[in-house]
Amino acid sequence: MIVSHKNDLTALGLLNRGPMHGYRITQIVRAQLEPWASISASSVYNALGRLTRRGAVSQRTERQGKAPERTVYHLTDKGREILANLVRKCLPAIGTDMPLFYLGLHFAEALPTAEVITLLAARLVALQGAREHMRTTKEHTRRNCPELFHFAWMSSAGERHMQVEMEMCQDLVAKLRAQPDYFERLGGKLNGNWHEEC
Repeated sequence: MIVSHKNDLTALGLLNRGPMHGYRITQIVRAQLEPWASISASSVYNALGRLTRRGAVSQRTERQGKAPERTVYHLTDKGREILANLVRKCLPAIGTDMPLFYLGLHFAEALPTAEVITLLAARLVALQGAREHMRTTKEHTRRNCPELFHFAWMSSAGERHMQVEMEMCQDLVAKLRAQPDYFERLGGKLNGNWHEEC
């Protein structure tokens, strides 16, 4: 997934929680998403412009009290559809870009809980395959190329990483299965300043 998708996912995901101006989005990115979405203010505004042109976001100029006018962005139905598709791409995919998985999970409320469970189950299958590949590579390297011990070490580290991620994913799936309406119950609870209250 290219960088613009990460920026689009972040902007759409935050707007799904309620209308806000661009500066507020950059504040939330810095406060809560920095480890997964290192996005500059200019990238936020570029994403908002691109999404507005695509009809995923609408904008309205508003003024509160004596404060200067601000452009407030709102998610459209098309934007909700794009967000859901981006989350669908992020959750099951494994690869080198872990921050996209975490961003997808952060905005998973864009999908029904049952669909999130299905996507995470697909991720588990992919992780199992990757872990087995790492294990096979490690054993092959140890047997046939013992002088390349760093390859065996990398494969061993990858295998352990896959195992830990599988365990975390299995735990999350179990918790979601125990609360099959989890994301539906969240509803509007993620709107506004929820991150400041938690």
